[in-house]
Amino acid sequence: MDIYERKQFEEERDLLFNLSIDMQCVMEFNGYFKRLNKAWEDTLAYRRSHLLSKPFLHFIHPDGRQSSQEFFHKLLEGES
Repeated sequence: MDIYERKQFEEERDLLFNLSIDMQCVMEFNGYFKRLNKAWEDTLAYRRSHLLSKPFLHFIHPDGRQSSQEFFHKLLEGES
């Protein structure tokens, strides 16, 4: 893949990511969001800057944090 093809691929990927009505994200291994599309702001009414400043568990109801954390660790270990 040459540089032009790669750039075109990245632009198409970003367009799909940003225009999706579904909430999409890229997350770090430490549980912080790295990238969020606009659907997060539209759905949750939080600014992306606020969502990016806290680990995802901060936004989970306390009753669901344990199971969410366990699921996240399984994903990190390659399980689903």
